[in-house]
Amino acid sequence: MKKSTIFNSWDYLENPEEGMEIWECERNLLTDFFKNNAVDGQVIMQGTIGRWDGKYPAGKTGIFNLLLSQLIQYADDVEIYDEGGHLFIRTTDHDGSSLFEVKILTEKTLDSLENYRYDEGRWRNLSEREVHDKLMQDSHYARLPHYAKWLETKAA
Repeated sequence: MKKSTIFNSWDYLENPEEGMEIWECERNLLTDFFKNNAVDGQVIMQGTIGRWDGKYPAGKTGIFNLLLSQLIQYADDVEIYDEGGHLFIRTTDHDGSSLFEVKILTEKTLDSLENYRYDEGRWRNLSEREVHDKLMQDSHYARLPHYAKWLETKAA
């Protein structure tokens, strides 16, 4: 699979001001993409959080822009890349490195998640992690964003 780097803060060590300008532009493109291509901007981010005492599985569903803000809030460095349609966000901070994949939730999923939140529906006996695993593994619930491909068509 081809890796397409969308943004990497390491590329701007020599010129952090330029890096901030590029980041704002990239963040706006990302936010607009998910606002326009995801039902109500809803996504799942799942991966690992690196801390001083090891790596831990983590995941969250919600509006892309809000989840991105939480993910990068304390990050020293950010890398965003697309690999074969899969979108990844890697952050590093003083504790370690975190890596999350982002997928777009389907409308069917939003109904199921609403039922789950109220302890109803077919997923009511699953843990939150089991629900997230189910979402990430089944294309009926979450789909690949193919963000780099969208960027190419926007640039053309």
